This record gives sequence, structure tokens and C-alpha cells, in this order.
Amino acid sequence: MMRSGGSSAPVQVDDKLEMLQIRERNKGLPPERTQTTGPKHLRSILRGPWNWSRPKTLAALRPFAVSAKMAPPSITVLTTEDAAEKAQKIVEASKALDAEATTEEVKSYYWWEGKVNFDPEWRVAIKTSAPFSKVEEVVSKAHSYDLPMIIYDLPEPPAEPAHWKGVLAVGGEEAISVAETLVAKRIVACAQASATSLAVKTVLRCKPLVEAQAGQAVQWTSIGGNAGYLKWLEDECVGAE
Repeated sequence: MMRSGGSSAPVQVDDKLEMLQIRERNKGLPPERTQTTGPKHLRSILRGPWNWSRPKTLAALRPFAVSAKMAPPSITVLTTEDAAEKAQKIVEASKALDAEATTEEVKSYYWWEGKVNFDPEWRVAIKTSAPFSKVEEVVSKAHSYDLPMIIYDLPEPPAEPAHWKGVLAVGGEEAISVAETLVAKRIVACAQASATSLAVKTVLRCKPLVEAQAGQAVQWTSIGGNAGYLKWLEDECVGAE
């Protein structure tokens, strides 16, 4: 540090003593173990052999950037089966997709032969980065239904999606009551009630009717799926016609 006038600040006696003590301690030590000091500011300098390995050019990083950019997004595919062991068969089949699969028991409501029908089912959720076409192929082969539901949330929906999944935050007896009403009015094709929520499948023209009838907010997600099931949705949701 320089004082005004350009002269160096005088070193105090105790500072000189401190430096002499440090110099004495440094005798015989390798450079990486030595200490250095300034007046009143003693610090250790450890010059360890830091061998940092880093790319010298941006080109070395390019393969990582390309692989990250090309990684396909994951999707969650939903289907249902009428027995736990059949649902487990789909879980086992999904291992070929390098997928994570879970099952949940639900109560399914749908219109059949002029009335609301109910069946206990097991919903299978399959999370995978495989393309939907491959998931559909694997699930269809393992499924026991002639026309199963195999759907997924569209990551990039079109401007006016035709098919929708709605989730209502109701459970228990209330979920059952709402499910029966929505199916009876033919404004949803099917509804699955769990302990904490109600999931319905419908088409674009019926969405406002579902919200009005349910009397509460519905969390909507546009869906894609197997062609046969989507066609069935369109045929069953006739309440708005």
C-alpha cells in the first residue's frame, strides 16, 4: 500500500517479527507447504497439484449438446384392464419399452345397452420415451380387450384438439355420483373414479356440458390414442347433438 506522497508505509516491528517467524517455519518445507504473509494478514497458500480436465475447444462439448437435443420427450400412456393379474401382464410387457409402469384400482362407468354400466378396473400408467406407435403395439398384444383404451397426453396438441381427458378433484361417493350422471347424459364416453379424483374422456363439443353438469373446475388435457378408441369416443359422446 502507498501513502500519500508516494512513499511506502513503514513496516512495524511486530510485522517484521511475524515475517521472521514465518520464514523460520518455511525452512526445509517443499514449495506447496510454505506460507506467506503480509502485515497483519497471515494466510496459507496450498499449491496442490490441481489437475483440472476440461475441453479445450467447443467441439469437444458438441456431442453432449447434440445428444441432449435429440433425446425424445417422455410420454405417459394410460390403459385399463379388468383384473389385477391382467394389468400386471401389461406392466411386464412394458419392460420392453424401458418404461416405468404403475397400476391403480378404479371404478369405471360407461354406456352399454341403453344404460350406465359399472366395472372395477385396474388403470395402468406407462411412462416411457418410446414413440406412441411402439407403445400401442406392445400394449395391444398384451391386452385382453378387443378394443382397449390406449391414450396419452399430446405433448404438442393441434389448434383445436378433438379428444379430451378431464380430471375432477372429487373422490369417493361424490365421484361415483358425478360419473354416473355424466355418462347417463352421454356427454362423456367413460369415467374412472378413484379415491381422490374422477377422470373422464370426451370430445371437444361436450367439454362445456361436462363443466356445467359437474359444477366445478375440470383440468383438461388433449389426448391422442389408438384409432379405434378415439372413434368410439366420438360415437359415444352424443349428448351435445
